[in-house]
Amino acid sequence: MNPTLILAAFCLGIASATLTFDHSLEAQWTKWKAMHNRL
Repeated sequence: MNPTLILAAFCLGIASATLTFDHSLEAQWTKWKAMHNRL
């Protein structure tokens, strides 16, 4: 198999994994910023 195809599949896999957004993490991050005056 072509190494370029393997690299492209790998990059697409990473990109699709990072597209999932965790709203609870965003809430925790906002709470942390508020507690530490980082707004």
